Amino acid sequence: MKKSGTVIETQNGYAVVRMERGAPACGGGSCPLSSPLLDYSSSSSLEIRAENPMGATAGERVWVELSDMQALGIAFFTYLFPIILVIGVFALVNSLFLQWWVQATATIGAAAFAFFILKRMDKLASPRYRVVDVLGEEIDCSSCPLQKEKADEETQ
Repeated sequence: MKKSGTVIETQNGYAVVRMERGAPACGGGSCPLSSPLLDYSSSSSLEIRAENPMGATAGERVWVELSDMQALGIAFFTYLFPIILVIGVFALVNSLFLQWWVQATATIGAAAFAFFILKRMDKLASPRYRVVDVLGEEIDCSSCPLQKEKADEETQ
C-alpha cells in the first residue's frame, strides 16, 4: 500500500511524514484514491514515522509504503476479528444456554473484550512504514502505482 506525504522532519535514518487523510495520493480529484469515503476522521492529517533509505529531507513530498501483509493484518484485526469473535461467542452460548439474558451478556462481553484487544493492539502494534520514492515539490500522476493499470486499460 502506497500513499504520498510530506516529510516534516528527519532523524537517525527515519522521517516523520504527514499524510493527508482521504486526500488524493498524487494528482487531484481525478485520482482513484481521492474519495470522500476514505475520509474517516475529523482530523485532516496523520503523522507517521517511516524508515528513510531515500534520504528525503524536510519539506519534500514522498511515497510512503506499508507492506500489503501488514495492511491486511491491520484490516483483519480492525474489522473481521471483532465480528468473528462476537458471532462465535453468540453461537457457542446459544447452543449451550437457552436463556436470552445469558446470550446477551456473553455477546456484550465478547464485544467489550474485542474492543479491549483492539485498544491493546493499537498501543503495541508498530507498522513498518518506509519511504520508497521522493516526489519533489510538484505532484503529478506519473509516479502513481495506479497509472500503469490505467494506461493498460486505455490501450485495450
